[in-house]
Amino acid sequence: MPEEKRMKISPRLQSLFLLSVSLIASLILCEIGLRVLTPFPINKSSNKIQDDNLGYRMSSELADVDKWGFRNPSKTRRVLAAIGDSHTYGFNILSEESWPAVLQGSLGIPTYNFGVGSYGIYSYHALIRQSVAGKFKGAVIALYPPNDFANVYSSCRISRDSSFWNREIKRLSLNMPKCWGMSEDYKRVRIDRFLKDRTAVGSAFDHLVIDNVRRFGRNDLKRKNYFEIPNTQEFVSYRGVRLHMQSMDVERDEIKIIWSDFLKMSTDWSKIADEDDILLAIMIIPSKERLLYEYAKQKGRGELLNKLKDSVQTEVDLEARIIKQARAVGMPVESAIGRLLKAKELSMQKGVPLYPPRNGHPKAAGYAAYARSAHDLLRKSCDDHMDNPICVQTLAGRAEQISK
Repeated sequence: MPEEKRMKISPRLQSLFLLSVSLIASLILCEIGLRVLTPFPINKSSNKIQDDNLGYRMSSELADVDKWGFRNPSKTRRVLAAIGDSHTYGFNILSEESWPAVLQGSLGIPTYNFGVGSYGIYSYHALIRQSVAGKFKGAVIALYPPNDFANVYSSCRISRDSSFWNREIKRLSLNMPKCWGMSEDYKRVRIDRFLKDRTAVGSAFDHLVIDNVRRFGRNDLKRKNYFEIPNTQEFVSYRGVRLHMQSMDVERDEIKIIWSDFLKMSTDWSKIADEDDILLAIMIIPSKERLLYEYAKQKGRGELLNKLKDSVQTEVDLEARIIKQARAVGMPVESAIGRLLKAKELSMQKGVPLYPPRNGHPKAAGYAAYARSAHDLLRKSCDDHMDNPICVQTLAGRAEQISK
Protein backbone atom coordinates (compact mmCIF):
# COMPACT_ATOMS: atom_id res chain seq x y z
CA MET A 1 0.00 0.00 0.00
CA PRO A 2 1.28 3.48 -0.75
CA GLU A 3 2.51 5.35 2.26
CA GLU A 4 -0.13 7.72 3.57
CA LYS A 5 0.70 11.35 3.20
CA ARG A 6 0.99 13.26 6.42
CA MET A 7 -1.41 16.19 6.78
CA LYS A 8 0.51 19.41 6.64
CA ILE A 9 -0.60 22.35 8.76
CA SER A 10 0.03 25.71 7.17
CA PRO A 11 2.14 28.26 9.06
CA ARG A 12 -0.91 30.51 9.22
CA LEU A 13 -3.00 27.89 11.02
CA GLN A 14 -0.11 27.15 13.36
CA SER A 15 0.16 30.83 14.25
CA LEU A 16 -3.61 31.08 14.76
CA PHE A 17 -3.56 28.03 17.02
CA LEU A 18 -0.69 29.37 19.12
CA LEU A 19 -2.37 32.77 19.36
CA SER A 20 -5.62 31.18 20.52
CA VAL A 21 -3.85 29.09 23.16
CA SER A 22 -1.92 32.14 24.39
CA LEU A 23 -5.09 34.23 24.55
CA ILE A 24 -6.98 31.56 26.49
CA ALA A 25 -4.05 31.08 28.87
CA SER A 26 -3.82 34.86 29.41
CA LEU A 27 -7.55 35.11 30.12
CA ILE A 28 -7.33 32.26 32.62
CA LEU A 29 -4.41 33.92 34.39
CA CYS A 30 -6.24 37.28 34.40
CA GLU A 31 -9.37 35.59 35.77
CA ILE A 32 -7.39 33.96 38.59
CA GLY A 33 -5.48 37.17 39.36
CA LEU A 34 -8.62 39.34 39.47
CA ARG A 35 -10.43 36.89 41.73
CA VAL A 36 -7.49 36.72 44.14
CA LEU A 37 -6.48 40.38 44.19
CA THR A 38 -9.73 42.30 43.53
CA PRO A 39 -13.45 42.12 44.45
CA PHE A 40 -14.37 41.06 40.89
CA PRO A 41 -16.65 39.52 39.78
CA ILE A 42 -19.14 42.05 41.13
CA ASN A 43 -22.73 40.86 40.79
CA LYS A 44 -25.92 40.55 42.80
CA SER A 45 -24.26 38.06 45.14
CA SER A 46 -21.04 40.00 45.63
CA ASN A 47 -20.31 41.24 49.14
CA LYS A 48 -23.50 39.71 50.51
CA ILE A 49 -23.91 37.30 53.43
CA GLN A 50 -26.86 34.91 53.49
CA ASP A 51 -29.47 35.69 56.15
CA ASP A 52 -32.46 33.33 56.28
CA ASN A 53 -34.82 35.98 57.66
CA LEU A 54 -33.76 38.99 55.58
CA GLY A 55 -32.50 37.29 52.44
CA TYR A 56 -28.99 38.61 52.97
CA ARG A 57 -26.93 41.29 54.67
CA MET A 58 -23.88 43.16 53.38
CA SER A 59 -20.41 41.82 54.11
CA SER A 60 -18.68 43.58 57.02
CA GLU A 61 -15.49 43.43 54.95
CA LEU A 62 -16.77 46.42 52.99
CA ALA A 63 -15.23 49.68 54.19
CA ASP A 64 -18.44 51.39 55.35
CA VAL A 65 -20.42 48.35 56.54
CA ASP A 66 -20.64 47.51 60.25
CA LYS A 67 -20.38 44.10 61.89
CA TRP A 68 -24.15 43.57 61.58
CA GLY A 69 -24.04 43.92 57.80
CA PHE A 70 -25.47 47.40 57.28
CA ARG A 71 -24.01 50.66 55.97
CA ASN A 72 -23.19 52.53 59.16
CA PRO A 73 -20.18 53.75 61.14
CA SER A 74 -19.20 51.07 63.62
CA LYS A 75 -20.43 52.99 66.68
CA THR A 76 -23.78 54.30 65.42
CA ARG A 77 -26.28 54.61 68.27
CA ARG A 78 -29.72 53.13 67.76
CA VAL A 79 -32.43 55.77 68.17
CA LEU A 80 -34.08 56.24 64.75
CA ALA A 81 -34.08 53.40 62.20
CA ALA A 82 -34.16 53.94 58.43
CA ILE A 83 -35.55 50.87 56.67
CA GLY A 84 -35.52 50.42 52.90
CA ASP A 85 -33.77 49.12 49.81
CA SER A 86 -30.98 50.59 47.66
CA HIS A 87 -32.64 54.02 47.81
CA THR A 88 -32.04 53.95 51.56
CA TYR A 89 -28.64 52.26 51.34
CA GLY A 90 -27.48 55.08 49.05
CA PHE A 91 -26.66 53.54 45.68
CA ASN A 92 -24.40 55.77 43.50
CA ILE A 93 -23.24 57.92 46.43
CA LEU A 94 -21.00 58.00 49.49
CA SER A 95 -22.45 56.69 52.76
CA GLU A 96 -22.51 60.19 54.26
CA GLU A 97 -24.74 61.31 51.34
CA SER A 98 -27.43 58.68 51.97
CA TRP A 99 -30.71 60.10 53.22
CA PRO A 100 -30.39 58.53 56.71
CA ALA A 101 -26.95 60.13 57.14
CA VAL A 102 -28.17 63.52 55.84
CA LEU A 103 -31.17 63.35 58.16
CA GLN A 104 -28.95 62.50 61.13
CA GLY A 105 -26.62 65.39 60.38
CA SER A 106 -29.46 67.86 60.32
CA LEU A 107 -31.61 66.54 63.16
CA GLY A 108 -28.84 65.52 65.49
CA ILE A 109 -30.70 62.24 66.04
CA PRO A 110 -28.59 59.04 65.69
CA THR A 111 -30.07 57.32 62.63
CA TYR A 112 -29.23 53.73 61.79
CA ASN A 113 -29.30 52.77 58.10
CA PHE A 114 -30.97 49.38 57.56
CA GLY A 115 -31.15 49.90 53.79
CA VAL A 116 -29.91 47.11 51.51
CA GLY A 117 -30.38 46.80 47.76
CA SER A 118 -33.35 44.68 46.63
CA TYR A 119 -34.92 44.46 50.09
CA GLY A 120 -38.72 44.38 50.05
CA ILE A 121 -41.67 44.20 52.42
CA TYR A 122 -40.74 40.78 53.84
CA SER A 123 -37.24 41.97 54.75
CA TYR A 124 -38.79 45.11 56.26
CA HIS A 125 -41.12 43.01 58.41
CA ALA A 126 -38.23 40.92 59.73
CA LEU A 127 -36.26 44.08 60.54
CA ILE A 128 -39.16 45.72 62.35
CA ARG A 129 -39.92 42.58 64.36
CA GLN A 130 -36.36 41.51 65.16
CA SER A 131 -34.23 44.66 65.08
CA VAL A 132 -36.45 47.70 65.70
CA ALA A 133 -39.08 46.59 68.22
CA GLY A 134 -37.85 47.24 71.74
CA LYS A 135 -34.52 48.66 70.57
CA PHE A 136 -35.32 51.91 68.72
CA LYS A 137 -37.49 54.92 69.51
CA GLY A 138 -38.79 55.08 65.95
CA ALA A 139 -38.37 54.08 62.32
CA VAL A 140 -38.98 55.52 58.86
CA ILE A 141 -39.89 52.76 56.41
CA ALA A 142 -38.99 53.91 52.89
CA LEU A 143 -41.22 51.99 50.49
CA TYR A 144 -40.25 51.89 46.81
CA PRO A 145 -43.41 50.75 44.94
CA PRO A 146 -41.68 49.69 41.68
CA ASN A 147 -40.23 46.55 43.28
CA ASP A 148 -40.93 46.33 47.02
CA PHE A 149 -44.02 44.23 46.29
CA ALA A 150 -42.33 42.04 43.71
CA ASN A 151 -40.97 38.57 44.35
CA VAL A 152 -37.43 39.45 43.31
CA TYR A 153 -33.87 38.78 44.39
CA SER A 154 -33.88 39.33 48.17
CA SER A 155 -37.20 37.60 48.80
CA CYS A 156 -36.00 34.64 46.75
CA ARG A 157 -33.22 34.11 49.31
CA ILE A 158 -35.45 34.28 52.40
CA SER A 159 -35.96 30.91 54.04
CA ARG A 160 -39.65 30.22 54.59
CA ASP A 161 -38.57 27.39 56.90
CA SER A 162 -36.59 29.56 59.31
CA SER A 163 -37.97 29.63 62.85
CA PHE A 164 -38.84 33.32 62.48
CA TRP A 165 -40.78 32.98 59.22
CA ASN A 166 -42.35 29.69 60.22
CA ARG A 167 -43.79 31.48 63.25
CA GLU A 168 -44.82 34.65 61.37
CA ILE A 169 -46.51 32.77 58.55
CA LYS A 170 -48.68 30.95 61.07
CA ARG A 171 -49.24 33.93 63.38
CA LEU A 172 -50.33 36.36 60.66
CA SER A 173 -51.73 33.76 58.19
CA LEU A 174 -49.28 34.94 55.52
CA ASN A 175 -49.33 33.48 52.03
CA MET A 176 -45.64 34.24 51.48
CA PRO A 177 -45.01 32.91 47.96
CA LYS A 178 -41.99 30.96 46.86
CA CYS A 179 -39.73 32.65 44.34
CA TRP A 180 -40.89 32.25 40.78
CA GLY A 181 -39.55 35.44 39.23
CA MET A 182 -41.50 38.27 37.67
CA SER A 183 -41.24 37.64 33.94
CA GLU A 184 -39.23 36.08 31.18
CA ASP A 185 -36.87 39.07 31.37
CA TYR A 186 -35.71 37.82 34.78
CA LYS A 187 -35.46 34.20 33.68
CA ARG A 188 -33.64 34.68 30.38
CA VAL A 189 -29.98 33.68 30.44
CA ARG A 190 -27.83 35.79 28.16
CA ILE A 191 -24.16 35.34 27.40
CA ASP A 192 -23.36 39.02 28.08
CA ARG A 193 -25.07 38.85 31.46
CA PHE A 194 -23.23 35.64 32.32
CA LEU A 195 -19.84 37.14 31.38
CA LYS A 196 -20.26 40.34 33.41
CA ASP A 197 -21.89 38.64 36.43
CA ARG A 198 -19.97 35.38 36.67
CA THR A 199 -16.50 36.06 35.31
CA ALA A 200 -13.98 38.42 36.90
CA VAL A 201 -12.62 39.54 33.50
CA GLY A 202 -16.09 40.35 32.15
CA SER A 203 -17.13 42.06 35.38
CA ALA A 204 -13.98 44.22 35.47
CA PHE A 205 -14.42 45.19 31.81
CA ASP A 206 -18.07 46.13 32.40
CA HIS A 207 -17.36 48.25 35.51
CA LEU A 208 -14.07 49.85 34.51
CA VAL A 209 -14.57 50.34 30.77
CA ILE A 210 -18.22 50.13 29.76
CA ASP A 211 -19.49 52.17 32.74
CA ASN A 212 -17.00 54.95 32.00
CA VAL A 213 -17.97 55.00 28.32
CA ARG A 214 -21.61 55.35 29.38
CA ARG A 215 -20.72 58.10 31.83
CA PHE A 216 -19.12 60.29 29.15
CA GLY A 217 -21.62 59.84 26.39
CA ARG A 218 -25.33 59.45 25.71
CA ASN A 219 -25.23 57.84 22.26
CA ASP A 220 -26.29 54.48 23.66
CA LEU A 221 -29.26 56.20 25.33
CA LYS A 222 -30.63 57.38 22.01
CA ARG A 223 -31.29 53.91 20.69
CA LYS A 224 -34.81 52.54 20.35
CA ASN A 225 -34.68 51.08 23.89
CA TYR A 226 -34.57 54.54 25.49
CA PHE A 227 -36.38 57.79 25.09
CA GLU A 228 -35.90 61.29 26.44
CA ILE A 229 -38.63 62.81 28.59
CA PRO A 230 -39.44 66.27 27.20
CA ASN A 231 -38.18 69.27 29.14
CA THR A 232 -36.17 67.12 31.56
CA GLN A 233 -32.95 66.36 29.63
CA GLU A 234 -33.13 62.81 31.02
CA PHE A 235 -33.81 59.36 29.62
CA VAL A 236 -35.71 56.30 30.79
CA SER A 237 -35.55 52.71 29.61
CA TYR A 238 -38.54 51.02 28.00
CA ARG A 239 -37.53 47.72 29.61
CA GLY A 240 -37.23 49.26 33.08
CA VAL A 241 -40.63 50.92 32.76
CA ARG A 242 -42.18 47.65 31.60
CA LEU A 243 -40.73 45.66 34.51
CA HIS A 244 -41.80 48.29 37.01
CA MET A 245 -45.33 48.22 35.65
CA GLN A 246 -45.48 44.44 36.04
CA SER A 247 -44.20 44.53 39.60
CA MET A 248 -46.77 47.17 40.66
CA ASP A 249 -49.84 45.60 39.07
CA VAL A 250 -51.89 44.40 42.03
CA GLU A 251 -54.22 42.56 39.65
CA ARG A 252 -51.43 40.10 38.81
CA ASP A 253 -51.75 36.95 40.92
CA GLU A 254 -48.25 37.05 42.44
CA ILE A 255 -48.46 40.76 43.32
CA LYS A 256 -51.96 40.30 44.72
CA ILE A 257 -50.64 37.65 47.14
CA ILE A 258 -47.77 39.85 48.31
CA TRP A 259 -50.08 42.86 48.70
CA SER A 260 -52.39 40.76 50.85
CA ASP A 261 -49.42 39.91 53.09
CA PHE A 262 -48.48 43.61 53.26
CA LEU A 263 -51.93 44.45 54.62
CA LYS A 264 -51.42 41.94 57.43
CA MET A 265 -47.81 42.92 58.17
CA SER A 266 -48.46 46.67 58.16
CA THR A 267 -51.32 46.13 60.61
CA ASP A 268 -48.86 44.25 62.78
CA TRP A 269 -46.35 47.12 62.50
CA SER A 270 -48.97 49.51 63.84
CA LYS A 271 -49.60 47.22 66.82
CA ILE A 272 -45.86 47.11 67.53
CA ALA A 273 -45.76 50.91 67.49
CA ASP A 274 -48.59 51.09 70.02
CA GLU A 275 -47.29 48.34 72.30
CA ASP A 276 -43.67 49.56 72.36
CA ASP A 277 -44.57 53.26 72.21
CA ILE A 278 -42.33 53.85 69.20
CA LEU A 279 -42.82 56.07 66.20
CA LEU A 280 -43.30 54.16 62.93
CA ALA A 281 -43.95 56.00 59.67
CA ILE A 282 -43.90 55.23 55.93
CA MET A 283 -42.15 57.33 53.29
CA ILE A 284 -42.97 56.49 49.66
CA ILE A 285 -40.15 56.93 47.14
CA PRO A 286 -41.29 57.45 43.53
CA SER A 287 -39.62 55.94 40.48
CA LYS A 288 -37.47 57.93 38.08
CA GLU A 289 -40.12 57.71 35.35
CA ARG A 290 -42.84 58.91 37.75
CA LEU A 291 -40.78 61.95 38.76
CA LEU A 292 -39.82 62.88 35.18
CA TYR A 293 -43.40 62.37 34.00
CA GLU A 294 -44.77 64.66 36.70
CA TYR A 295 -42.07 67.27 36.06
CA ALA A 296 -42.64 67.34 32.29
CA LYS A 297 -46.37 67.55 32.88
CA GLN A 298 -45.90 70.55 35.17
CA LYS A 299 -43.99 72.27 32.36
CA GLY A 300 -46.87 71.69 29.92
CA ARG A 301 -44.93 69.30 27.69
CA GLY A 302 -47.18 66.46 26.58
CA GLU A 303 -44.93 64.93 23.91
CA LEU A 304 -44.12 61.27 24.47
CA LEU A 305 -45.87 61.21 27.83
CA ASN A 306 -48.28 58.53 26.58
CA LYS A 307 -45.30 56.16 26.56
CA LEU A 308 -45.20 56.43 30.35
CA LYS A 309 -48.83 57.10 31.16
CA ASP A 310 -49.92 53.53 31.94
CA SER A 311 -46.88 52.72 34.09
CA VAL A 312 -47.10 56.00 36.02
CA GLN A 313 -50.82 55.50 36.59
CA THR A 314 -50.14 52.00 37.93
CA GLU A 315 -47.61 53.50 40.35
CA VAL A 316 -49.99 56.29 41.39
CA ASP A 317 -52.71 53.72 42.06
CA LEU A 318 -50.39 51.57 44.18
CA GLU A 319 -49.19 54.62 46.10
CA ALA A 320 -52.82 55.52 46.82
CA ARG A 321 -53.40 51.99 48.15
CA ILE A 322 -50.34 52.26 50.42
CA ILE A 323 -51.48 55.63 51.77
CA LYS A 324 -55.01 54.32 52.38
CA GLN A 325 -53.69 51.29 54.28
CA ALA A 326 -51.20 53.32 56.33
CA ARG A 327 -53.92 55.74 57.40
CA ALA A 328 -56.32 52.89 58.15
CA VAL A 329 -53.88 51.41 60.68
CA GLY A 330 -52.86 54.81 62.06
CA MET A 331 -49.37 55.05 60.55
CA PRO A 332 -48.15 58.47 59.29
CA VAL A 333 -47.33 58.39 55.58
CA GLU A 334 -45.67 60.83 53.17
CA SER A 335 -44.66 60.67 49.49
CA ALA A 336 -41.27 62.08 48.50
CA ILE A 337 -42.58 63.23 45.10
CA GLY A 338 -42.99 66.88 46.16
CA ARG A 339 -39.45 67.22 47.49
CA LEU A 340 -38.03 65.40 44.47
CA LEU A 341 -39.82 67.74 42.07
CA LYS A 342 -38.16 70.68 43.83
CA ALA A 343 -34.79 68.93 43.59
CA LYS A 344 -35.37 68.34 39.86
CA GLU A 345 -36.17 72.01 39.33
CA LEU A 346 -32.92 73.02 41.06
CA SER A 347 -30.95 70.52 39.00
CA MET A 348 -32.44 71.96 35.80
CA GLN A 349 -31.43 75.47 36.89
CA LYS A 350 -27.87 74.20 37.35
CA GLY A 351 -27.96 72.42 34.00
CA VAL A 352 -27.21 68.97 35.44
CA PRO A 353 -29.36 65.80 35.47
CA LEU A 354 -30.78 64.56 38.76
CA TYR A 355 -30.05 60.94 37.80
CA PRO A 356 -26.94 59.34 36.27
CA PRO A 357 -27.49 57.90 32.76
CA ARG A 358 -29.10 54.46 32.66
CA ASN A 359 -29.83 54.51 36.38
CA GLY A 360 -32.98 54.79 38.47
CA HIS A 361 -31.14 55.97 41.59
CA PRO A 362 -30.60 59.74 41.91
CA LYS A 363 -27.44 61.67 42.59
CA ALA A 364 -26.75 63.19 46.01
CA ALA A 365 -29.32 65.98 45.47
CA GLY A 366 -32.05 63.37 45.10
CA TYR A 367 -31.06 61.64 48.33
CA ALA A 368 -31.08 65.01 50.10
CA ALA A 369 -34.68 65.39 48.85
CA TYR A 370 -35.51 62.02 50.44
CA ALA A 371 -34.06 63.34 53.72
CA ARG A 372 -36.22 66.47 53.52
CA SER A 373 -39.28 64.33 52.90
CA ALA A 374 -38.35 62.11 55.88
CA HIS A 375 -38.12 65.22 58.04
CA ASP A 376 -41.55 66.36 56.86
CA LEU A 377 -42.87 62.93 57.77
CA LEU A 378 -41.33 63.00 61.25
CA ARG A 379 -42.84 66.38 61.99
CA LYS A 380 -46.24 65.07 60.93
CA SER A 381 -45.75 61.91 63.00
CA CYS A 382 -44.91 63.87 66.14
CA ASP A 383 -48.44 65.18 66.56
CA ASP A 384 -49.24 61.96 68.41
CA HIS A 385 -45.80 61.30 69.93
CA MET A 386 -44.86 64.58 71.60
CA ASP A 387 -42.92 62.85 74.39
CA ASN A 388 -40.92 60.59 72.07
CA PRO A 389 -37.20 61.59 72.16
CA ILE A 390 -37.19 61.78 68.36
CA CYS A 391 -40.04 64.27 68.41
CA VAL A 392 -38.51 66.32 71.19
CA GLN A 393 -35.42 66.73 69.00
CA THR A 394 -37.36 67.23 65.76
CA LEU A 395 -39.64 69.90 67.19
CA ALA A 396 -36.77 71.72 68.91
CA GLY A 397 -36.01 73.56 65.69
CA ARG A 398 -32.69 71.83 64.97
CA ALA A 399 -33.84 70.72 61.50
CA GLU A 400 -34.40 74.13 59.94
CA GLN A 401 -31.66 73.70 57.36
CA ILE A 402 -33.03 70.43 55.97
CA SER A 403 -36.63 71.65 55.87
CA LYS A 404 -35.89 74.67 53.68
